[in-house]
Amino acid sequence: MYIILFTNGKRQVFFCPLVNNIHMNKQLRREIIQKRLKEELENCGLKYIDIAKAVGINVALLSQYKSGKKLPSIENFSTICEVIGADANYILGIIDDG
Repeated sequence: MYIILFTNGKRQVFFCPLVNNIHMNKQLRREIIQKRLKEELENCGLKYIDIAKAVGINVALLSQYKSGKKLPSIENFSTICEVIGADANYILGIIDDG
């Protein structure tokens, strides 16, 4: 998305990737979150049972998050990111490098 500002009669055009990401299609955003969460869970080096215990959920629910059947609540999401050392902004698609 481009933002056009007029200051002192001059036009300035800025590319704003964050604003572009905010307006991203809901389905596309969900797919990005599912893909990146799965990637981070697989690459963290921890066992799923240990992650689940640290988050306070059962392994079956964690598996549903990983498979994309469910998205975690904000509380579970933030705890998962903390436990596995993942950048929430990356998983959410706000930034492209995790």
